[in-house]
Amino acid sequence: MVRRDAGTGRRLPFATGAVESIAGYPPVADGRSLFVTTFREETRLWAFHPDGRVLWSRNQPGELYPHRPLRAGPYLITASKSGCDVECDHNTVFAWHADDGRPAWSYRLPGGYLSLAAAGHVAVRTDTLTVLDAGTGERLWSRPAEAGGIAVDGTHVYVADGSLRAYRVADGSLAWTGEDAGYTAAYPSRYGIFATAGQRLAAYDLTGRRRWWSGIHPRTTLTVDTGVVYFQQSPTRHNAGPAYLVSMRASNGAVLSRVRIWGRPSVGDVAVGGGRVFTKALLEKIVAFAPA
Repeated sequence: MVRRDAGTGRRLPFATGAVESIAGYPPVADGRSLFVTTFREETRLWAFHPDGRVLWSRNQPGELYPHRPLRAGPYLITASKSGCDVECDHNTVFAWHADDGRPAWSYRLPGGYLSLAAAGHVAVRTDTLTVLDAGTGERLWSRPAEAGGIAVDGTHVYVADGSLRAYRVADGSLAWTGEDAGYTAAYPSRYGIFATAGQRLAAYDLTGRRRWWSGIHPRTTLTVDTGVVYFQQSPTRHNAGPAYLVSMRASNGAVLSRVRIWGRPSVGDVAVGGGRVFTKALLEKIVAFAPA
């Protein structure tokens, strides 16, 4: 783990304990703390101060394939799988108090592939799509699972499995269905709901009306910040061309900038903070840009 100044890229000190503890699971940060799930002999959840000092750590029950932590209000949401010699017997979703790591609740589900999303509520897909109250772990509803990506905000659970569907978090009733355009991922934000497909990026309002679509194909997840959508774009074939960081206006899909970041195809997420927009070029380097 390396810590750098967001404005200049200058390397800053980082505590040894964090360097020794962090494994390959992506962390989540809230501006004050850095939360990481690690797995070696056991699964462990860590909270670090920005300078790398350990704030707290907790063992997480379960065996294999821990999920990276997700933030849901004052809680961290994680998951583990158990009985996985061949197939997993069950999955368990955990909630932890983010300030000190105290366990808040856990909820056990059937085994199988697990997809997890969290915001004001927790949505988890195994062989069912189940929605839990983030504060209590109470099951609000379940329904037969759909393939594809899931996402959740304070009002709806979104399923992208060709079409884009929104289910009300209160009772699981279908609120609206978007067009079937091969969508595989959904990204709710205060600026609308964004969905991606093979060669398509579309934006919907909260009522399910499609506002715009674009043929620009994101190679990575979307990051939406202050009315701008960021993502990487590059060819799908190796050495077929350079990679770009693309920014688009969330309200109408207008391209604001397309900046070359790498001479070859790349896949990397985008983060915004500290007055900069950050992305990575494969495993080679981190690149920072001014938002303008």
